[in-house]
Amino acid sequence: MEAPMFPNVPAAASCPHCNSFVWLYELEEIAHLEGSTFNEESSKLPHYQELNADQYWEVLESGQLGDEKEVYLRFTLFQLLNDDRRNDELKQYSPKELENISALLGLMNERNERGVLIKAELLRCLGEFKEAMAVLEFDFGYEYAKQAELIYSLALREDSYVKRIPEDDGELADAWSYRKETKGSTALPYDSSGPPLFHIKSTDVWIKIHGMLQHEWAILEPHHDGNVTVYFFYDCGTTMLRSKQYTSLQLRNRYAVVDSLEFNSLEDAIKGLERNSFRRHGDGPMVGLGEMPKGNYYDARSFEESCFSDGIGWVNGEDDE
Repeated sequence: MEAPMFPNVPAAASCPHCNSFVWLYELEEIAHLEGSTFNEESSKLPHYQELNADQYWEVLESGQLGDEKEVYLRFTLFQLLNDDRRNDELKQYSPKELENISALLGLMNERNERGVLIKAELLRCLGEFKEAMAVLEFDFGYEYAKQAELIYSLALREDSYVKRIPEDDGELADAWSYRKETKGSTALPYDSSGPPLFHIKSTDVWIKIHGMLQHEWAILEPHHDGNVTVYFFYDCGTTMLRSKQYTSLQLRNRYAVVDSLEFNSLEDAIKGLERNSFRRHGDGPMVGLGEMPKGNYYDARSFEESCFSDGIGWVNGEDDE
């Protein structure tokens, strides 16, 4: 992942006179120019040169660094080498680059938001995907949620390649917020004179995408005896048929269970959902966050036409009854 983790002004550079490595903040100040930084007098002065990868490697291999300087150099080198992948995101890391990433990871001990993101990204680049996702169990602010969701979703797909942070309208940050919130209940107000609440304990939400802003939803609910019920929903908890018993105001902020199927095991339920083009919502792009079932469930199966249990819309496997 590419992200501005450090300031644009480098802490280290190459001397314009002798091409030697220097720490800019350790240089002795011998003069001070008044006025604008960019003027005729200052333009005549030589400017520092950016370090190349070979110079970074040379200084790192010298071993004469404290942890803070080593972290800076290794991370800046990591970013520099990732620049080569801007036009070739499938370029793999060399053994030497992986050694640098591993060494940098060993030096990371910050528990702030930036430090946690960097550590998770390094783990992902090393192919340690479960560890990367575990590190992201952190209370990120909204400004860091976009990066957290991108790293998490890439680790979930076991993708270790460099990726640009895409421009979006907040979808990634919203997806992270949803991923971390408690499922199965909602703070949305509802009219208690409406239908009784239908209790579903599970938060295992599945989605079937039909097209732009059109989905079907399922919640997979295991039982103590090993059987599993899969409850189905339409977008925003709506129904195809209007309830004759309750008004639209009484159904506001409620999500209708429109159909259900019974399975003999969790494995059978998952196979059935996957066979019918459902996927677990958290296993891919977090689409449909505004339309998914969020709690305040009620049972609409008594008046709603079945969408799967009638055997027409559901594809059974060879071993299904």
